[in-house]
Amino acid sequence: MAQVNVTEAARLVGKNRKTLYKMMDKGTVAYTQSATGMRQVETSELIRVFGSLLSPDLSPSMDKEGHEATTNMSHNVALLEQKVVFLEDKIKDKDTHIALLTYTKEKKSQTWLWVLVAIIISVLATNLAYRIPSQF
Repeated sequence: MAQVNVTEAARLVGKNRKTLYKMMDKGTVAYTQSATGMRQVETSELIRVFGSLLSPDLSPSMDKEGHEATTNMSHNVALLEQKVVFLEDKIKDKDTHIALLTYTKEKKSQTWLWVLVAIIISVLATNLAYRIPSQF
């Protein structure tokens, strides 16, 4: 598997870099050193110790000290809340549209019924009005 530096490893597991350094010093997390002396961690080692890794899109962003950048997360939360409100409005509009279509369909079926009744009444009235009295 791939080797990553400590900063990337911290981002992948959602931990602080200092926490990873302490775990490396205790021997909990195995690591190697590159030619420049930088610590490198296998991603398989991270999975062994921490379980599954966070996807790069979902991992919290870290600042220089290894703390989560809460302002970026707050901004993302605010954007998601706006999207939820927008989608709820779209659902209400869709429900209103469906209700209007249903009402129009019911109204049309009722209109045809009343037109049919009116035709029948007019035919009967016409027949009665023009009825020729019989000679018998």
